[in-house]
Amino acid sequence: MEQSSSLRMPLVVMGVLLIAALAQLVVFLPMLPEPLASHFDGAGRANGWSSRTAFVSIELVVLLVIVLFFAALPASFRRLPDSMINLPRKRYWLAPERRDESLGFLIASLNWFGCACLALMVAVTHLVIRVNLGLDPLLPSGVMWGLLLTFFGFTVVWLLRLMLHFRNSG
Repeated sequence: MEQSSSLRMPLVVMGVLLIAALAQLVVFLPMLPEPLASHFDGAGRANGWSSRTAFVSIELVVLLVIVLFFAALPASFRRLPDSMINLPRKRYWLAPERRDESLGFLIASLNWFGCACLALMVAVTHLVIRVNLGLDPLLPSGVMWGLLLTFFGFTVVWLLRLMLHFRNSG
């Protein structure tokens, strides 16, 4: 029961983030200018533009890729033969008595990383929308650096947790 809830929680969070990302596009798309600023330099000045259609299309493709890669693909891991799974001490971690727990941990970890990717995307899209609506004159580089450093910190902790879980002891 505990394992199924640990697998369910990141999918719920991912679903909420996906709904937020889609709502963001639906609500603000009609308000965005044509063309809209879609690329910014290090100082936050717009230096690339796209049509609303291109912007939304790219956003939707990225959302789809994130969800497929970090939710749908990991869900198929349980059906993979052990030969297609690369883990340290694979025989130990994929032994019948540990296989479900090991794959559950790996799947949940990938789902959480997908949540982090979606959260970053929602936040960055929000900043881009604010600039295009004239609410901010520039993309706030301090906020962008904060978001990127937070994502980097999450990634480091995520990798360490994964490495420690599957360390060569056992």
